[in-house]
Amino acid sequence: MTHQGFTQMRQPGWKIFAVWDAAYAERMAPWYARGSRYGGPEQSVGDVVADWETGVTKGTILKADTIEELAKKFGLDANKLKVTVDRYNGFCETGIDEDFFKRARLLIPVKTGPFYGQSSNAPQLLIVCGGLRTNLKMQVLDTKGKVIPGLYAVGTIVGDMFANYYTFMPSGINLGATCITFGYLAGKEIAGS
Repeated sequence: MTHQGFTQMRQPGWKIFAVWDAAYAERMAPWYARGSRYGGPEQSVGDVVADWETGVTKGTILKADTIEELAKKFGLDANKLKVTVDRYNGFCETGIDEDFFKRARLLIPVKTGPFYGQSSNAPQLLIVCGGLRTNLKMQVLDTKGKVIPGLYAVGTIVGDMFANYYTFMPSGINLGATCITFGYLAGKEIAGS
């Protein structure tokens, strides 16, 4: 479970809402290509908007000309959502998030229609908490602690790494420890078999 997932579970009915504006596509397009050190395919602003519009057509994304109209599509109080978005936009102007203390460079205003949104009542899982128990050779063990021949586990599905939730805080815990190091150990064992 992610930190976001636990936060979501504190909401009534686990319901959360995401709201963004048309201008957000200008920020997203470069992220597709440079969102990770390996990059990805180049996408134009038009490509991003086309993806959103596909979601609108499929019913997975809502679209409206105003925040109030979007609120009605969500089944929310239009005035409350408008006040919330206006407050957030104020934080974007001052560079100080008084509610969640988001860094100023990450405060992105929601001002330019059309407006888009999604809701969810399913907390996101990023990893398997608990996972499969392994020995030091990364061989998966059965419920009696015996090796299951030919079955190995590495990465975030390895048991005993994350008790309740996945954390990004310790540097290198995922990619370095569970993926690269455990992958190396499993590969070494498999190659020797």
